[in-house]
Amino acid sequence: MSKTAISISTNVLAAIVKWSCQDRDRLHLCAVLFEKDRAIATDGHRMVLLPIPTHGHHLLVDGQHIGAAVAAQRDMKVQRPHSITIEPGDKSIILGLDKGVSLVVPTRDPAQYPPYDQVVPKVDPKANAPHGYILNPRYLAAIAEVNDAVAPSTQCGIRVVAWSPSDANGQQLGAMLFEGHEGVQFVVMPMRSI
Repeated sequence: MSKTAISISTNVLAAIVKWSCQDRDRLHLCAVLFEKDRAIATDGHRMVLLPIPTHGHHLLVDGQHIGAAVAAQRDMKVQRPHSITIEPGDKSIILGLDKGVSLVVPTRDPAQYPPYDQVVPKVDPKANAPHGYILNPRYLAAIAEVNDAVAPSTQCGIRVVAWSPSDANGQQLGAMLFEGHEGVQFVVMPMRSI
């Protein structure tokens, strides 16, 4: 292995993998993408972009494999904060756990992942502000879970960074971009009705 492995807190990885799609009919979204110093997970309605050193790796790891690694790591009951390492092997990805345990999982083609950066709203001071957003409370709870995993015991808030432009009446709402602790970004699609 010529590059340094990606290392991520088990709690942070557990929180972001929940943002990946659970519907196996949408297999291209049932994974976490590691590239460009970010970990990205989306289910098509919400997305998390976590700043993390990826050391030049471009990897797509199936969410079920990440979930298995998180569960195995937690079953070890290590007393100190622990992390999982992620690195490419020969035609596989190696998920490194504590106590020298590794899970070897099949590779997935990162090119299968959708062009996520196209849906991240850009800051536009001229964009019409929406009259209001209706957000799924489960998405807000998921944001809090990631924020708490990234910065335990800090009670850090999130801020609205940008939103997709709405029409002149503040209708036809698009994605909203939030930012949490340590630059973690969250893209959330609003609910269409209560």
